[in-house]
Amino acid sequence: AAATPPPSAETMVKAASSEWDECAGTWDTMAGPTSHWAHDSHEKVMKLVKGKPGIKRVLDFGAGTGVLGLALRTSLEAQGVEEVVFHDVAPKMLEEISKKIAAEGLTKTTVSPFTGNVAEAASTDLAAPFDLIVSGSVLTFVPDAHATISALRERLTPGTGVMVHFVHQYTPPEKDESFSASVANQAQYYSGFTHEDIQKVMQVEGLTEVAIEEFALRMSSSGEEGDTAPEPWKMWVASARRA
Repeated sequence: AAATPPPSAETMVKAASSEWDECAGTWDTMAGPTSHWAHDSHEKVMKLVKGKPGIKRVLDFGAGTGVLGLALRTSLEAQGVEEVVFHDVAPKMLEEISKKIAAEGLTKTTVSPFTGNVAEAASTDLAAPFDLIVSGSVLTFVPDAHATISALRERLTPGTGVMVHFVHQYTPPEKDESFSASVANQAQYYSGFTHEDIQKVMQVEGLTEVAIEEFALRMSSSGEEGDTAPEPWKMWVASARRA
């Protein structure tokens, strides 16, 4: 029998949107990586951009509930940041960000109305230029990592714009992993990236000064008596500049 063709990018994005929408209301309180993500990822990004002037516009791509972008907004405000834009394919995730912005009366923040596939977006969606683009675990779920990086590169400030992506290290897929019944798990790198994978994606799509480091994301216990925290998630943090 002929192999079933892979789902279209549109179908995969819609599936991911639906799945992440279901997580939105409880994402920040889940035991696991979320309790450490804001601190650890923010700290790493700030080290990578230390001394870099002119970060006026930031894009938190695949922002989830916005913990990384909101933390960066606070840290970069003294350096003159003018706008942090939040994007996600899950509208309910964006609603959570909007609630935080409203509750704290934050300025210099924009929740993008665009919730589609950036690889197929018009130039007016997530309009350039951005001086810094960040994402956490997002490239694992996009239909085409090359097309996504290419689209993001076009939105970086030429010559100085920097992107920083946190991605899962490759692990052999398990039959019973979460989302296994969904078309969303047919994303190109759903099982994670090898060092060579992420390096190639960024270099082929015209980025320069590509640097890749290991990043161990701390995990939390469930809080139940006797429960201990799992081993950290092994990730890569990949940074690069637009030439």
